[in-house]
Amino acid sequence: MPKINTSKGVIYLFIFISLSHPKINSQINFDKNTNLKKVGYFSKRDNDSLFHYARKLQKSKNPCNADFGIITEAHAYYRVGDYFEAEKKLNSIILKIKAEICHKRNRINALNRLFWIKKHQNKYKEAYHYLLIADTLINTFKKDLYSYKIKSTFKSNKALIKTELNLHNESNNLLLEIISDFEKNNIYKSQKLSNNFLLQKASTFNMIGDNHLNLYDKHLDKKYIDSADIYYLKAHLESKKVVPKLESSDIYYSLRRVKLNMRRSKYNKSLNIINNLTDKNHNEVLKLHSSYFKAIIFEKTNQLDSSLHHSYNFVKLNKKQKNHIQLIKIHQIFSRVYSTKKEIDSALKYSNLTIKNLKKIKDESNNVFIDVYQNEYNMALK
Repeated sequence: MPKINTSKGVIYLFIFISLSHPKINSQINFDKNTNLKKVGYFSKRDNDSLFHYARKLQKSKNPCNADFGIITEAHAYYRVGDYFEAEKKLNSIILKIKAEICHKRNRINALNRLFWIKKHQNKYKEAYHYLLIADTLINTFKKDLYSYKIKSTFKSNKALIKTELNLHNESNNLLLEIISDFEKNNIYKSQKLSNNFLLQKASTFNMIGDNHLNLYDKHLDKKYIDSADIYYLKAHLESKKVVPKLESSDIYYSLRRVKLNMRRSKYNKSLNIINNLTDKNHNEVLKLHSSYFKAIIFEKTNQLDSSLHHSYNFVKLNKKQKNHIQLIKIHQIFSRVYSTKKEIDSALKYSNLTIKNLKKIKDESNNVFIDVYQNEYNMALK
């Protein structure tokens, strides 16, 4: 039975939204006269503005642009954790079977977003199902820059599923293939400094780093921490090249440094990094991860009341973000801390919640594990 990865880490985000329209793909500077470019600009910056321009884009007389506005609004809902609304809008796109290339690209974009929704809901079987649909659609595209980008994006998504199944070496093999393509394939030469290329490369490096941390948790070999450190730095250096600058880049790199230092048992250093983070935009994801890491750090340093405080704060914040894997680890902290404090009823309550949620996720993992290997077997037969 595959063991489920219980360290989700910072959310992996490709700037896939820019792949769906060539105007956005080439956009670097803010153009106040183009709704498409405003959508591209705000996709990683301001969600209220993203909602606004997505809805304006839906009024376009161009059907492809109007549909892209729907996908963008779904992306905005996804960012605030409203998966129901996001999924409803995305399903309206994938049901539109049209031959025009722009409609095919919109369907690919919608399938990618549906993958991420199902992954964050830990519904791996459904997530993998969307990958297989996308594979079939991608094979209908001619071989050009766009198709290469799409294939690398969905290969990354397959690597994520491998990670969730604790197949970290297999996941890294896929990710290193992507990096090799980026470096050697001539078709990417014109993309070396585009924002989308830089962010996809950064995301791939971060995923490799996360796999190395998971391998450390499994083998307790410090070489994996050092490897993770190298790949996290590579990712950070790529994201720093993005123009205009992403304010979140330094924050997310700091959170990864927190994970590294926690693995090295440098809890005070981890806490100092968290406390020195500045958040001008009141980022809910940052607050969530800060509470999560502090709950762990304070338990490790035997400051149990502080650990409980930040655990409860995490649970409150997580009602919107719905990070199931981290919630399980917080329930484990509750159980251990209450047991230490001799509050047995509370300890049992959270122990039972942990067992229940782990079983649910393991059952889902077993289902997708079978699907993954059945698909790979079928591919080998071709």
